[in-house]
Amino acid sequence: MILFKWHAGLMTAAFLSFFSALLVAATQRRKPWWLRRHRAAGILGTLFILSGMTAAIAAVATAAEGHLRSPHTWIGALTIAMALVTPVLGLLQFKILGQAGRRFSQIHRLSGRILTGAALLTLLFGLRIAGLL
Repeated sequence: MILFKWHAGLMTAAFLSFFSALLVAATQRRKPWWLRRHRAAGILGTLFILSGMTAAIAAVATAAEGHLRSPHTWIGALTIAMALVTPVLGLLQFKILGQAGRRFSQIHRLSGRILTGAALLTLLFGLRIAGLL
């Protein structure tokens, strides 16, 4: 049971980090520090989500239940994949010049929005499974 609590706490922290990264990018772009904070919040969110995933896998393994058996787990897997892809896209937009770099920027922005929405949806499904919604 303690692993599920760790999972819930880490995933909540991941969502809050992703949401913070989204807010900074959406509202603070004129400030000179916005990119450092946006990047830090995104990377922190990815570390939280990977840690939360590890806790979930360990909890399910010790409970001898099957993996990927509910919408929460499927959307969670998508969220984890997006958490890995989004920072790579963000880095590539600065490494690739010209029109391709601008395209990576557009894809990164869309990916960040999908990531944050998927994280929220996964969190809500998890709260429903826990009986809190």
